Amino acid sequence: CDWSSDVCSSDLDSGKGWAFMAWVRRDGPGSGALFSTMKFNVPASSGGYGGGVEVRLNEAGAVEVRIARRWPAYSLNLVTREVLAPNQWHHVLVTCDGSGWARGARLFLDGDECHRDVLHDDLQGPLGIAGDALVGATMEPGGADRKSTRLNSSHIPLSRMPSSA
Repeated sequence: CDWSSDVCSSDLDSGKGWAFMAWVRRDGPGSGALFSTMKFNVPASSGGYGGGVEVRLNEAGAVEVRIARRWPAYSLNLVTREVLAPNQWHHVLVTCDGSGWARGARLFLDGDECHRDVLHDDLQGPLGIAGDALVGATMEPGGADRKSTRLNSSHIPLSRMPSSA
């Protein structure tokens, strides 16, 4: 990944599990993506519309995870009950075991596992993470590449978890 730009190329097989980790500072109200491979730059009628993975903060400051074959159908969508306090650095960790089900995803904030609400659990199997990844930005519906606002992030690695024998 070239950290001097906002775009990384990722080809991870999430069927083997993956983890996302970042130090994040929320400077005020607003939502924004920390990491996204979701493809909103295709027509909404396309079978792959919104397909990919996104880890983001919502307006309230909760961590939201979206994994989709086609958004919002055929997707997994989780949100933490805990929120990031503004003007403080927080460690965010998301792990997925590759099962494609909400029970296989865990979210941590500052080392503590979060309570989470499952908004959607219909991914129907594992989904590989492939293609370009945006760091600190997302492809919003309508196709515009839009930077996240009021978010600072550093050290944002995405890695494949070792497969179990």
